[in-house]
Amino acid sequence: MTEHMASFPILSCMLLAPPAGLLLLLCLRDDQKFLIKAVSLVAAGISLALAIYTFVAYDRTLGGLQFVEKYQWVKTFGITYHVGVEGLNAPLLLLTGIVIFTGVLTMWELESRTKEYFIWMLALVTGVFGVFMSYDLFMFFLFYEIAVVPMYILILVWGSTRKEYAAMKLTLYLMAGSGLIIPGILLLYSSSGLQTFDMIRLHAAHFPYWTQRVAFVMLFFGFGVLAAVWPFHTWSPVGHVAAPTAVSMLHAGVLMKLGSFAILRVAMYLCPVGFHYWAQLMALLATVGIVYGVFVGLAQTDLKYVIGYSSVSHMGIVCLGLATGTVDGLNGSVFQMFAHGVMTPVIGWGDPDLNNKKSKYYLGAYYPPEEPQVFFKPVPLKEEYRYHYFEPRFRLPLFQTVFHDSVIATHEASFGSLKWKDQARTVELLELLYQVPPLYHLNVPELQKRQAQIKRHYEFFSPLHRETALLPMTGFAWLTPDATVQRATFGDQIEMVANFGPRDFRYGDTTLGPESILARRRDSGKTQVYVPQ
Repeated sequence: MTEHMASFPILSCMLLAPPAGLLLLLCLRDDQKFLIKAVSLVAAGISLALAIYTFVAYDRTLGGLQFVEKYQWVKTFGITYHVGVEGLNAPLLLLTGIVIFTGVLTMWELESRTKEYFIWMLALVTGVFGVFMSYDLFMFFLFYEIAVVPMYILILVWGSTRKEYAAMKLTLYLMAGSGLIIPGILLLYSSSGLQTFDMIRLHAAHFPYWTQRVAFVMLFFGFGVLAAVWPFHTWSPVGHVAAPTAVSMLHAGVLMKLGSFAILRVAMYLCPVGFHYWAQLMALLATVGIVYGVFVGLAQTDLKYVIGYSSVSHMGIVCLGLATGTVDGLNGSVFQMFAHGVMTPVIGWGDPDLNNKKSKYYLGAYYPPEEPQVFFKPVPLKEEYRYHYFEPRFRLPLFQTVFHDSVIATHEASFGSLKWKDQARTVELLELLYQVPPLYHLNVPELQKRQAQIKRHYEFFSPLHRETALLPMTGFAWLTPDATVQRATFGDQIEMVANFGPRDFRYGDTTLGPESILARRRDSGKTQVYVPQ
């Protein structure tokens, strides 16, 4: 791999901003809460700004390892401070910057032991940045441990819901994983004969086949614990539920990515023969994790448990991509890591109004479990969320590449088609336009109230869906400059035209009114118009 040295230590500044903020926090009094939060936000903001710069400034034409900094640390053992950026870790450094910055904002209202909380949080993110940019195996593992150790304190002190159990379970699992990682690293170090921990030099070493096979399986299962590889995933959902909000964001957003990234950067990069030997087992465990996470997640009534088990499934997708060993598979894995990471600051985690029982935006309680209001209680949606999540002009028909579910129309699988009462018409039009089945969460009173509406929708949707479900989407177009009228075509037989705007739209010989949709069969010319209630 070609290395291009940095003219300015950008990566060191990115790495050192959180510990510099940590040192400043140590100098502040406990009662200076605003200043503590401001210092933490500035430290996170500096790292985010530098991560954005490295992501944008990375020369994709030049390629290779860029912004490289390399300094000898312990010459006797070949330990160096060696950091750099290439195509795999650039988006993950950006992801870390985004999640830590939003994580500080999410915990802005924290009043209990504020100083200690942000000290541990900045320590954690220092380790994460270090892992993603390190190319020295010793430093990589050192930063890896720095990243995972603070999780125990953060969950134990500021967590909830069996926090002692969750913190201890997390720690024991990760200690067991480290117990496999250390001998795997030492095996590679001693077998190379190079007296170095530099991963680029170790990559050029020719390890014996048996060494690679043994080292790979130790490193895969060791790092796989943090990546929530089945069946070593059980600490993750429990940790999600017990952790405070921002720590849950870090947990799902970046910490789990450390495990999968380490499998790629260390196990696969240094032991390619071992990877090919164990690839089928890796793919099998990933596939089981995908299916297991989905079905267990569907049975949960707590949103954090849903996210915890869905994260197991998502990380299974990442590991399955890695197991292919192809360029597309590796690119897809990194893309999935980034996409899943930025998805974690979901609706409600950082907005006190959505969790305040006195607010009109309150989502509803998760308990009692036999009738959790959060699933079926209709509530209004704030304008900023409506704009980002439901504005039809910004929506694309992704259901061809994503499982047929109303998650495409509602943006959150836990919330059904009728959850947002001021957006129900828009959601219904999106579902009909994309021919996605609705997702209803109802108790008996809500069912009785909505029965006529559901029956009317079913009578229009069901005959169409029996045909479109077997057809590919062959076309999609915006029919007006403001994108409020959209058309989706299925096969060469059926076209759906939705008018999300406030004015009539003339389509052929049919006038389509505001917030309505038509279905037209091209062979017979038969047209049906539907207006949501």
